[in-house]
Amino acid sequence: MNNFFCCISVFDETYRRAFIHHDFRQTACTKKRQKEILQLISEGLTNNQIEERLFISPLTVDSHRKNLLIKLNVNNTVSLIKLAVQNGLI
Repeated sequence: MNNFFCCISVFDETYRRAFIHHDFRQTACTKKRQKEILQLISEGLTNNQIEERLFISPLTVDSHRKNLLIKLNVNNTVSLIKLAVQNGLI
C-alpha cells in the first residue's frame, strides 16, 4: 500500500510542477485585482493597508490572498511571493 501512496505523491508533485510552468503568467493571475494585490503584498503591505489603497473590504483582500495561495498551490505568503518573483509575475 505504501508504494501506491508514493506513486500518488510523485504524480502530484510532477503535476504541480507542470501546472506551475505551463502558461504560468496567464494562469496565475487571471484577474487584474489579484495581480494588483500580489504586487502590494510583495511590497510588504498588510491586508488593512491594501484595503485602504484599493478601496475594498479587508475580507476581499483576504479572499484574493487565499485564492492565490490555492491557485499557485503554496502554503504561505512567503512561498507565494517567491514563486511569483521566480516566474516574473511581479
